[in-house]
Amino acid sequence: MSTAFLPAVFGALIVSGLIGMVYAMIPAPPKPPKPARTTTPFGRLGSWFVRLDRRTRMLMIGGAVAGLLVALVTGWVIAIVLVPAAIVGIPPSAPRAHAARSGTSRDVP
Repeated sequence: MSTAFLPAVFGALIVSGLIGMVYAMIPAPPKPPKPARTTTPFGRLGSWFVRLDRRTRMLMIGGAVAGLLVALVTGWVIAIVLVPAAIVGIPPSAPRAHAARSGTSRDVP
């Protein structure tokens, strides 16, 4: 290698750094305004809760109350989270699917 190689590389790095600094000084175009959000008393969590359908909201509220009662009776604080998750997470068709597999039906008298 020649002795002029390293100064040429360092000079190119300095020039590219200066070009980057000039480019960074160019002002960016203004951003468009964000759409207005509907605010709820609970912020983003409240807007997520409002978007749920009525049945899921009722299941979550009922599950939270049941979880709170289980936590008060047993002392298992984790029940406040697990009971609503189980109630909402268990599909409503679970008994019908089991009845269909076993050949029985609840609709027949």
